[in-house]
Amino acid sequence: MRVLFLFVAVVWGMMTPALSAAGWMFVSEGGGEKGITTIDDNQLKYTAPDHTMIFDLNENRITFINPQEKTFWSETPQSFAQQARMSRENIEKMLDEQLKQVPKEQRETLEKVLRQQVKPMVSGPPPQVTVQATGKTDKIAGRKVEQYLVLVNGEKKEELWIAPSISLEKDFDITRYGRMMRDFQAALGNSEEAALSEPVVMALLKKGWPLRTVMYDEYGYPETEEVVEIEEKEIPPTEFDVPKGYERMAKDQIFGH
Repeated sequence: MRVLFLFVAVVWGMMTPALSAAGWMFVSEGGGEKGITTIDDNQLKYTAPDHTMIFDLNENRITFINPQEKTFWSETPQSFAQQARMSRENIEKMLDEQLKQVPKEQRETLEKVLRQQVKPMVSGPPPQVTVQATGKTDKIAGRKVEQYLVLVNGEKKEELWIAPSISLEKDFDITRYGRMMRDFQAALGNSEEAALSEPVVMALLKKGWPLRTVMYDEYGYPETEEVVEIEEKEIPPTEFDVPKGYERMAKDQIFGH
C-alpha cells in the first residue's frame, strides 16, 4: 500500500504544475509618505504616491512611471547612461554659449557660479566605501534587525537595519541589482548615491533585507524610511507591467535633464 501511495504521489507531482515561490511586499513610511516595495522573480517595484520605479533584472531594464500624467519611460541602464552623458555635454555647450554673451569683466565670476551648479553632474574620482557593524539591534515589524553603518570617504551616509530572517536571494539577484543601481545613479551624476550600491554594501542585503534605512544628506541631516508591514505572498507577473493606456515618454521629458 505504501509503495502504491508513493507512486501515486510522484505521478501527481509530475502532472501538477509547480507553484511559483511567493514573493515579498514591504510597506514603508518615511518623510510623511508611504511606499510599497514588491519583489519577485528578479523584479523590484517601488511605488510612491507620485511615481513608480521598476527594476527588471531579467530584462536589464529600468522603468519610471508617472501616474499623474499617465506616462512612462523605460530603458536599459547603458542606454540611460548614454543619454545622460549627451545631456551633460549639451549643458556644457549651452553654458559656453551663454558665457560668450557676458561682458569679460563679469564672465569669470559668473562662470564660477554656473560651473558650481553643473559640478554635481560631472563625475569625479570613485568614493571610498566602508561598512561597519555596530552590534546594535532592534525590532521592526516583528523582526529582529541589526544595525550597519555605511561610510563614504569616511563620512556616515547611511544606516541599514538588516533583518537576517528575511532572505531574498532566491527571489532577487542582489549582485545584479547592485550593478544596475550603480550604473543608474552614476548616469545621473550621483557618485555618492552610486557608492551606496557598491558590492561591499550589497553584501549586507545578502545577509537580510533592510527594514529601516537612514540616509544622511550633505549637512548630516537624517531621513528615515521604516518598514511597517511585511507580507510574503504570491505576486502576479502583471504586477510589474506598465499600466495599459500609459504613453511612452523620452528621458528628457521624464527626468527633466
